[in-house]
Amino acid sequence: MGLLSEKKYDPAPSDFKLEQVHVYIRHGERTPWSVPMEGPPANIPRFWNACGATKRYKAAVMGENGMTDFTEIIRVNERRDGYAQEGECISGELTDSGRKSSFRVGQELRKLYIERLGFLPDVLDSHKPVYFRPLKLDNLFANVEGCGRLEELLSEFKLAATKDHNPKLEKLGPKLSKYIKGRPITVDTKPRLIAIIDTIRAANAHGVPIPPEFKDPNIFSVMESAICDVWFRGYKDEEFRRLAMGRLLAEVSEVMSARVNGMETPKIRLLACHTSLIGLCQTLGVFDNRWPKFTASVTFELFSKSAPSSSSFSLLSRKPAAKYFVRMRYQNRNMALPACAAPGDHLPGSPEFCTLAAFQEHIRTMTPEDWKKECIPKKPR
Repeated sequence: MGLLSEKKYDPAPSDFKLEQVHVYIRHGERTPWSVPMEGPPANIPRFWNACGATKRYKAAVMGENGMTDFTEIIRVNERRDGYAQEGECISGELTDSGRKSSFRVGQELRKLYIERLGFLPDVLDSHKPVYFRPLKLDNLFANVEGCGRLEELLSEFKLAATKDHNPKLEKLGPKLSKYIKGRPITVDTKPRLIAIIDTIRAANAHGVPIPPEFKDPNIFSVMESAICDVWFRGYKDEEFRRLAMGRLLAEVSEVMSARVNGMETPKIRLLACHTSLIGLCQTLGVFDNRWPKFTASVTFELFSKSAPSSSSFSLLSRKPAAKYFVRMRYQNRNMALPACAAPGDHLPGSPEFCTLAAFQEHIRTMTPEDWKKECIPKKPR
């Protein structure tokens, strides 16, 4: 679990003032989308009874006296054979553990930005200081269906990465094939590599026993590196980045500019996402080639630093302009962005504090001028 932790937060310099926070949070623990290892010898179950709380609802019912009453409803999922059990999850469902860890993320955010930093009041009297974007409005991962050119690029990069990694993965066959009915371990054969990794990660997160071979870092790292490269190699390409992540980062830049210019903007933005964290990290050059943990998060913090006052300024002199810095954090670690590595593009001695100007200039180079036009496929269909 990649839970955000208030205790692991590195304070900014004392002359920095926190102005705005953008938090991108991956969902909590969930069940796997498919279970390719349900039979012996792996015996990872297909059906998980881990969703008791997620199935409980309350519905408003109008009584005979005209008064509204509430009744508790327990939703039960029925299998194809008609069997049903209370608390049983469907594929890919947020489990009770996932709800708890997601709740803890909120607790840690409160400890940090309200109790420790005093960035937000204890009780909000308005919705304006905060902004939420739930998963139902998730446009954080590149939607290839809406961008034909991006779909072309994704297919090309996935194919190239698959060819590179399949020979390495096939060498794992003697140790792992017995768990998938003797089939080879490759990116694109059934079961697909992503399904195997998804199952292992979900099982680990819920205490479900997994075969010992998958606990071997020398084995699992080969699988993990392969799937990360297959899905996210494209983000190393300029055109791919522009189409896949340019608009998201442009939104971050625009909201920061609005704050700097004195416009009324949210102080903190919380955006739920899936694997967009990898896209963000890969686009900005700080990806660690590891699949993000459940509840992992990326944070962008905007700080202002007042220019030092000078006795030479008269009473009629203008107040020295503040400088602005951006810090990116991923899984409780500060990220030094390569785009801000040059002298003058970051706070001296603290490369994780990128100047807002350098940060926005880098984003500008990745922002499509006409996204719809650039999304037009180049290959005939």
